[in-house]
Amino acid sequence: MFTMKKSYHLVVPMNQLVSSLSTPMSHDFNVTSTTEGPKCRKKLTVAFLKVHKAGSTTIMNIFLRFAIRNNLNIALPKKSSGYGFNYLGYGKTLNKSNIVPLPANETYSILCNHVVYSKSFDFGLNKTKFNDLHAVENYVRKLDSEFQFVMLMEYFDESLIMLRRLLCWDVKEVLYVPLNVNRKAKKEHVQLSSLAEEYLLRFNYADFRLYDYFKISFMQRLKSYGQDLEDEVEYFRSLRARVTAFCVSKSKGILDIPASVWNDPFIVTLQDCLEMTMPELPMLHRLINVANERYNSWRKHFMYEEEIKS
Repeated sequence: MFTMKKSYHLVVPMNQLVSSLSTPMSHDFNVTSTTEGPKCRKKLTVAFLKVHKAGSTTIMNIFLRFAIRNNLNIALPKKSSGYGFNYLGYGKTLNKSNIVPLPANETYSILCNHVVYSKSFDFGLNKTKFNDLHAVENYVRKLDSEFQFVMLMEYFDESLIMLRRLLCWDVKEVLYVPLNVNRKAKKEHVQLSSLAEEYLLRFNYADFRLYDYFKISFMQRLKSYGQDLEDEVEYFRSLRARVTAFCVSKSKGILDIPASVWNDPFIVTLQDCLEMTMPELPMLHRLINVANERYNSWRKHFMYEEEIKS
């Protein structure tokens, strides 16, 4: 669906999206958050619906880094190369046969690859229903009941800070350097005629309705946080600028980040920079190979033990 710069992401508890694959892990870390209070618990099981050209590669990088740092299992495609290997099934929803298996008694914690939700197309609504106003409205409300949080590209940093608070993650864990950005895009504003806008709205009604519905919800949620979130977003942007400059400079030292209202002191290293700036495909290639090797090693050991028992 065409979005006219209106872009969104959906975040849902892992068990709602991949319940057919495994039972989600229940282990959460106890953390003390400067914004959420001592009862805030870091969430470790998350499914992110990655859509096209909406900052999704940058967000995916955040989730992959979090999984690496916390030793979590990622739902990864089996193939580590070839056209479209980064998709968990193109045009189809999740299937065990497309995903790197796990050793017995282990479960997936993070899903952030391209995947189809429920049926066909990214959000699961069949294209034959795009002009069915009743079907579109019902499906949008269905998505609202199934996804905990929707992010907007136009409010990228606000979305990340709201996500950070929702997941009880640290500020460092949502820092980023923009990835897969189309730097050749034209900067000038294109003015559409009223007739063209009318045709676009009619042709892409489902997309417009999806965006408008969740933007209202997003803005209400943003407003509910008040000035505190605005202040954190401003701080986050200045912090991100410092981190980006440090990573671009390829300094051999470390970047010390002092404590603030929203974070404890932490450091940014060259390894952090490497992970934040690593392109999607090379990172996935490495992670998939490691996951496959780990499973094959377990399977070989398991079969050996079974042979001994018999």
